[in-house]
Amino acid sequence: MLSKGRLLKKLRKVMGMAVALSSLIACSSQISHAKVDLDFDSSTGTLRFLGTRVIDSSWQMYYGTQDVRSVIIKEGVTEIDDYAFSDCKNLKDIILPSFVKKIGEEAFGNCKNLEYINIPESVTEIGNYAFCECENLKNITLPSLIKRIGEQVFDGCKNLKDINIPKGVTEIGDCAFRDCWSLEKVTLPPSVTKIGKYAFTACASLEHINIPKGITELNECVFEFDGKLENITLPPSIKKVCERAFYGCKNLKDINIPKDVTEIGQSAFELCTKLRKITLPTFVELIADSAFCECCDLEEVRFYPPLVKLDNIDLDILWGLKSKGLFQRPCIANIIKCLKPKPILPEKLLIGKYAFYKCPKLKQILVPDYANIDLEAFETSTKVVNGKWLPWY
Repeated sequence: MLSKGRLLKKLRKVMGMAVALSSLIACSSQISHAKVDLDFDSSTGTLRFLGTRVIDSSWQMYYGTQDVRSVIIKEGVTEIDDYAFSDCKNLKDIILPSFVKKIGEEAFGNCKNLEYINIPESVTEIGNYAFCECENLKNITLPSLIKRIGEQVFDGCKNLKDINIPKGVTEIGDCAFRDCWSLEKVTLPPSVTKIGKYAFTACASLEHINIPKGITELNECVFEFDGKLENITLPPSIKKVCERAFYGCKNLKDINIPKDVTEIGQSAFELCTKLRKITLPTFVELIADSAFCECCDLEEVRFYPPLVKLDNIDLDILWGLKSKGLFQRPCIANIIKCLKPKPILPEKLLIGKYAFYKCPKLKQILVPDYANIDLEAFETSTKVVNGKWLPWY
């Protein structure tokens, strides 16, 4: 089903073609016009574009899109306009000239049989939905000059197995790789600072992806239903794990939740049935409804020990002395006790409804005494102990 945004774009395309057609009838009956000069070989299904700067969708008024199987574009073209080849469902390959700078919105959308396209290094912009629903596209090389991978650019490319993300890219748009069932590995460059909602949803074969250090938020449903993802390392920069970020990642076994995370959204890890243990940040303020619901193998949940404030000594010095064997653990414990450290604690912690529901292996959990816990947050078999901060947690 088309989203509201894509539906509006489809209507705009149809209206634009209708206007162009009426102008054509009024002015000329020739095939060539101001923008398009082309030749079509019906025996081979090959469409050739000659002597034009911009290719738009107006050529579709002359030839049915279903008849086109191959496209050759001569040098001189600098732009592939919005919808230029959308819905050419039998198009298998296209050769772009070396100086194309822009590929417009949905330019190749719904080209279900497209298997190969070369994107020249000259391209600096690829529009939203550009290759959406290109189900047979298996690999593609992106040019190094692009800065953004837009919304739904590769949404529904079910056979896409491999893709490079250029070093200068700063943003992965919403739904950019949603339903890329065959995608196995993605390497994101350090330049990426934003990953959009649903960006990698239902990438059923995805086994590895790195999260760059500049990312501060894991967006809604970003890795939802990525069934083969077993472990993932989150950078220290992460502050928030949003709603359903890892929902249904049934093979996820290990994940680190960075110490500065303050919010774990609704159903963020729900149905991560192989997740075994987690350590929660000291300053987390919200563990939302169903955050870890039905994590059937979850056995251990801990909280990071809080930071402490000492008036006359830096606690890190004591840890350093201990690591060098100059103090034994009981000795440091006595020193800390005498110094009466003041824990730096968050102002609040809310554990929502069903947050750890249906986690049968979680027999006991020690939660901070300042936590506000919903009555249905835990399975009835889980023993919940409210504890104060201890120097040796």
